[in-house]
Formats: sequence, structure tokens, C-alpha cells
Amino acid sequence: IPDSVTSIGEAFLHCNSLRLVYCKPITPPAIYYRRYNNEDYYGSFPFNSGMTIYVPRSAYYSYMQGHVSNGDISTRNWVVYQSYIQPYDFE
Repeated sequence: IPDSVTSIGEAFLHCNSLRLVYCKPITPPAIYYRRYNNEDYYGSFPFNSGMTIYVPRSAYYSYMQGHVSNGDISTRNWVVYQSYIQPYDFE
């Protein structure tokens, strides 16, 4: 994901085979998140155990902070993917 991207929305919502994401923006882009029936989750990316999201090492804590609002498109939704996010040194 290029560093110029400011919003991802539902771009990868149904990409269930997604394994690697390289997200270059220093400021976390706004992403989609919705909780359904208090159990099922929908977001900009699928929730699968094999996915890794690489973010800039210098912005890692920005991606990890946040408070999720149900049905929101926000830069603060990345926290729902915290177990998938890894710091990365982009060249």
C-alpha cells in the first residue's frame, strides 16, 4: 500500500487468501471495521491467522494505538489487527 494512501475502506474485505500486506504510510490510513452479532468481525482486511501486515518501524506504535468504534472508518481501527502487525524497515 503506497505511502500516499489515506483511506483503505473495504478494499481487501473479502481477500481471504491475503497473506502479506506492506503498508507504507507513516500516518495509519483510515480502515473499515464492523462488529456483527457481537461475534463476527468485518474489516478492511480479512481476519485470518496466516496474514502479516508490515508497517513502517517508525510508525509501529501509531498503528497499534486506537479505540475502535463499531461501524467506523477510522485511522484508529488498526488496533483490531494488532496480532497481525509487524514493524518493517522500508527502503
